[in-house]
Amino acid sequence: TSLRLIVRNAGRHKLRTALTVLGLAIAVLAFAILRTVVGAWYAGVEASQQNRLVTRNAVSLAFSLPSAYRDRIAQVPGVTDVGASRMVPVQGGGLGLGGLRAPGYVGPDGTDEIETDWDVVSTDYFRTLQVRLAHGRAFTPADRQGAPFVAIVNETMAAMLWPGQSPIGRTLYQEMGPKEERPLEVVGVPRN
Repeated sequence: TSLRLIVRNAGRHKLRTALTVLGLAIAVLAFAILRTVVGAWYAGVEASQQNRLVTRNAVSLAFSLPSAYRDRIAQVPGVTDVGASRMVPVQGGGLGLGGLRAPGYVGPDGTDEIETDWDVVSTDYFRTLQVRLAHGRAFTPADRQGAPFVAIVNETMAAMLWPGQSPIGRTLYQEMGPKEERPLEVVGVPRN
């Protein structure tokens, strides 16, 4: 039968067989990566609404939308708010740059490290998405480079890290490199 012929031929030409299998594996992997990238690219549609436009910034993943662009977008008739983030809102995807830990918290692995997605956002981000805060405050223009670093955590994370306690004023630590971290003071808690 033809199956027996394929097996016998594959055994005779081992290098050709290995290269063929490797080529197929690479093609499948490339397809999976492409599907993931395309899915992430269009994830903004899910965060959009009839009165909300989600766009991608071609500047960089690491740098937010320049202030001048935000100001120009805000002047467009009908625009009420402009917010920016590195990731498409509510997309997820683990784009946080460095781990987080919370002193006093003991996770499933026995450490104080937190497995979570996090993002860098503009001061108007929560207002633009119409997210209400349960406690504390949103980011302000004073939360800029050179000022103490601040964080906003949702109700679920606050309850997990500090059950029955106020998260406002608590400290998270962001991993910046080997044995280097920076403190983040929790200033706000949006509703889930």
